[in-house]
Amino acid sequence: MKSTISSILFSLFFLLLTATSYSQNVTWQRMYDSGMNMDDEGHDVCESTDGNFYVIGFARVPYIYFYVLKINPYGDTIWTKLVVPGGIGLSIAPSNDGGCVLAGISDSSFTMKLDSSGNQVWRKVYRNLDTRILDLDKTSDGGYIGCGYIQNAYGYLLKIDSMGEKQWDTIVVSNTTKAFFSVTEDSSDGGFLVLSDYRELYPQLYYNLIKFNESGHVDWERIHRYDSLRGAPVTIEKINDGYILFGSSQFSSSSRVQNIDYHIFFRKVDKNGLLKNYAVVRTKFSEIFYSANVINENRFVYCSFYQPAIYEDSTICYFRIIDSTGNILHEKKLMQDKGRFYLAESILPLQNGNIFFAGYAELFPSAQNSQIFAAITDSNLYMKPVLISNQDIILNDFYLFQNYPNPFNGKTIIKFNIKKMDNYSLVVYDITGKKIDLLFNKIFSPGNYEFNYDAGFLSSGIYFYVLKSSNFNSVKLLNLIK
Repeated sequence: MKSTISSILFSLFFLLLTATSYSQNVTWQRMYDSGMNMDDEGHDVCESTDGNFYVIGFARVPYIYFYVLKINPYGDTIWTKLVVPGGIGLSIAPSNDGGCVLAGISDSSFTMKLDSSGNQVWRKVYRNLDTRILDLDKTSDGGYIGCGYIQNAYGYLLKIDSMGEKQWDTIVVSNTTKAFFSVTEDSSDGGFLVLSDYRELYPQLYYNLIKFNESGHVDWERIHRYDSLRGAPVTIEKINDGYILFGSSQFSSSSRVQNIDYHIFFRKVDKNGLLKNYAVVRTKFSEIFYSANVINENRFVYCSFYQPAIYEDSTICYFRIIDSTGNILHEKKLMQDKGRFYLAESILPLQNGNIFFAGYAELFPSAQNSQIFAAITDSNLYMKPVLISNQDIILNDFYLFQNYPNPFNGKTIIKFNIKKMDNYSLVVYDITGKKIDLLFNKIFSPGNYEFNYDAGFLSSGIYFYVLKSSNFNSVKLLNLIK
């Protein structure tokens, strides 16, 4: 009996050990293309409650639209979503039901919720002013806090509930503060901490840490100056006994990239915003800081890039893990490859010790036909070296092909492959998101299909066709030229 129990316990231990080791060793790097053969970029990532990931950015088709991907832990695409009307997706946060809430650059202050299948649940507009919401975080009350700026001049803070209803928003009009870059909830005594810029006499630029109470009013401000010409605040992150402020400083006023000396640094502050510790990361080259996050109290991860000259094809993207004194513990270089260089706009440490990086790979120096880049590394920044294109790897109920011909004059063919029996609809929308035509709404069995679409009644322009099932949708672009 003891032997049997020991055998069972050993088997369970072995299975647990194997599963744990396997999850920690799942590393990959991939490129994602919207299929529009133009620019795609990723700007933020969050983990969903069902263990998958959302990446938000934009796709140019040729106008710019919010673009959202849901991918599994192995990097396979579950679904993609092109959001109209247009804009650039900059920030995304998970909802409690497996969906996500998103925001970014638009001609109005708004947020939108998508469910776990990519369907729009709600879209809320708060102010009809040009807005950039640079950061969006989930709050302890189930709602969300977002920050950015309005009309390129005024700091903006927005608090909403779980249904997207505005609880309050604040516009800060100041000669010294122009933008809110990052926000986090104050877990010690409530309210929110915002990292902003602070401008005195041009070109001086410092950091400003602002504490807002739960009603959106300012409790205090802490200006952080340093011995350099300019600074660029990037993000604020929580630690147990305070916060970490990440950013960079510039020690030259020269406009030539190779003559600017950039320092990457971080500051530890207590819960009242007072400086506790300051460290500079010493690197061989002058690098431009892009994103950062906290792994634990004494380990941080960031992304930067080195570009020796404006049109020199030797740009290097660095992923680094550093300790609390600025020493580099681990480093991963992404060298420029086939004319592309890589940037991670968002970094997300995972519970199993792995790290998720999301950004884009840009064709240098033309900055055309960029693609969304995502990668999961282990805790030492190792990832599999094979870069997989993910344009045609989609785990869903169907695959929607690009219509042919496109552009077209009057008639075109839309093909799609069905993997499981379900009810499917094919809908055409104009560029404003208005529904123009319902091509079908019926049950299909698995197989290959095509639909001959006569758009002779439409005027020339850009349209979208969306194929929907009960739990998935896919969108492509129609270019009608008469």
